[in-house]
Amino acid sequence: MQLKKLVVIALSLALIFVFAFSIRVLPLRDGIYMLNEHDPYYQYYMAKYVVERGWAGFLDWFSWGSDPRFWAPWGRNIASSSFPGVAFAGAFFYLLAEPFGLGLDLMTFCCLLPPLLGALSCIAVFFLGREVENESAGLFAALFLATNAAFISRTVFGFFDDESVGILALLISLIFYVKALKKQRLRDSMIYGVISGLALGYMSMTWGAYVYPLNLMSLFALIMVVMKRYSRSLLCATLPMLLVTLLVAASTPKNGLSSIFSATSVAPLLAVATLMVCELRDHLPVKARRPISIGYAMAVLAGLVVLLLGKGVDVSLRYLTAVLPWVRSTDPLVRSVAEHSMTTWSHFFMQFGFILLMGTACLFALARSLKDVDVLFILLGVSTVYVAANMVRLTLLLAPVFSLLAGIFSSKVITSTSKLINASGRAGERRVKATKRPLMPSRLQVFSGLFAILLILTPTVTGLYMVDPGSGLPVNLVYASSSILMSEDWLSALKWMRENLPANSVVASWWDHGYWIAIVGNRSSVCDNATINGTQIRLIARAFLSNESEALKAFKALGVTHVVVHGIFYNIGSALGSSIPLWVSWGHDYVAISYSAMASIAGYNVDDYIVLDNFGVSSFPYFPIPKGPKASETTLYRLIYYPVKDRLLFLGSLDLSSGAYSLLDIPLPQNFKLVYASEPNAHVLVYEVLYGDEG
Repeated sequence: MQLKKLVVIALSLALIFVFAFSIRVLPLRDGIYMLNEHDPYYQYYMAKYVVERGWAGFLDWFSWGSDPRFWAPWGRNIASSSFPGVAFAGAFFYLLAEPFGLGLDLMTFCCLLPPLLGALSCIAVFFLGREVENESAGLFAALFLATNAAFISRTVFGFFDDESVGILALLISLIFYVKALKKQRLRDSMIYGVISGLALGYMSMTWGAYVYPLNLMSLFALIMVVMKRYSRSLLCATLPMLLVTLLVAASTPKNGLSSIFSATSVAPLLAVATLMVCELRDHLPVKARRPISIGYAMAVLAGLVVLLLGKGVDVSLRYLTAVLPWVRSTDPLVRSVAEHSMTTWSHFFMQFGFILLMGTACLFALARSLKDVDVLFILLGVSTVYVAANMVRLTLLLAPVFSLLAGIFSSKVITSTSKLINASGRAGERRVKATKRPLMPSRLQVFSGLFAILLILTPTVTGLYMVDPGSGLPVNLVYASSSILMSEDWLSALKWMRENLPANSVVASWWDHGYWIAIVGNRSSVCDNATINGTQIRLIARAFLSNESEALKAFKALGVTHVVVHGIFYNIGSALGSSIPLWVSWGHDYVAISYSAMASIAGYNVDDYIVLDNFGVSSFPYFPIPKGPKASETTLYRLIYYPVKDRLLFLGSLDLSSGAYSLLDIPLPQNFKLVYASEPNAHVLVYEVLYGDEG
């Protein structure tokens, strides 16, 4: 029987793994072979640095200094400003597989790694579910995570970024921490605690979000003490886990030793001190225990007051936004990033579906039993819902947590239903023997059986098996994957820059495209997706939204030789019932200004530059039209609305009866020479800056 059970579990996990991997590589069928988004290119760039140097590259990375390709003219110190975990994972597995005749280039390998790690995370959540509840809970959790839209979006083919490695490391850490808490032998607890710390430590080398589980598990230990549930197992599990995590985090140059004494490490250090005091207190005479506890509590309060008054809360605004969402309004740069926005209820449901209900129900079930591990996952579930609601990117953290909780709930329901059916069956057999009537299923049996079947067959996300007619991909994947792929125009422009611009060229663009220009275009950029220099981003924003004379001063201060702008043009004339090819654009102007990003960051009034109009066509979204009072003066609009391919740029006024229409009145740039318009649509324009006597 045990062997049959193991075979069934192994086959189930194999099917879930293949299913999870297959969903995530579906974009391959369209011939997509490049990385998604922007940040994965930077991760690839670091992995390439390591691979080119072989196994010694892992050590060489830590001495990587300033790279002039980023944030010209100052450069970027790579080691001190980057997390190496993703790049190290890609380089490690690539170097490991290369001697076996891998036959893949590094970029293709990096594209395939996120689906592989995402599928492995589904296996990891099975083992976590088994530790917390049983194998049934683990299998349900694995299936739910495999189909979760929030998790798919960050483990899809090509999304070579923090989350694919970070979530797997987090799950491994939780598995061994739960095992450490449950072990009776203190030696085993310590060993598992160290392994948990190593896994969470690797997450600290990968993703800044490691501070969340680190502080949460610290808070759990403190709550256990307050609930008078201190034990040596808690000490031996938590102490090595926290200390190892802090030490590994400190070994990463971006975190450094200062991270141990930062505000994000207050709770871990407090948990370490509290557990040690509790252990010491247990060895003291009974009469001395109460004074020691009171004295320690007063010392902690005094220390926190001194910390707040003396040093303040030196926490990144991104971290604070997850806890205090109203502070995002204080920084337009943080507010401008879409993944920092709050999560809507519709977004929650589209990404999580029914597991939101099952996970919430599980929290109530865990609250009834309230074992030590239950307290940990109640705390994890409630806090993760809170931070995910405050920042849309953190729905990714909610995915494994609520997949696990929904899996536990499903297992509990199946177990309870089976017990009810068995009990009802035994009672029915007794009635049959007494009355000689045939055995008929009761209403409870029928209802319970149907509920169990529906629970198993109901997909986690309602769109998983529905196909989007436009892409031919499952709606779940289309909705989840907010990927930004290089268009043909961007590939064309980057190739031209790489082959035609002088090697010492410095290219200015909005920060969205900085990584593409620096890494694929192989030319220095002035700002990029790291957004590590808000002052320089603000300077670029003001340059784009100022007149040419002011823009030249800003560009000259940064040593800019070329400027790149991006505008996606659409022929809206046919949609309005006109035979005249009237064009509108969104690109820099849509991403930056219609979301108030560029103008807000520059400190300007958005209404001076942009007006939204849908031209009376309900099927079209609102297009941003540059007809504000200052629009025609801006350098950005003069560059974007250059009359390439004889476009008639539409202002938003059309009389179908007479055929009369109005066009944008944007003057041609005087100090910028168009040197390349991308193929095939001229969506990306490259300009040479003509300084002359200006600036």
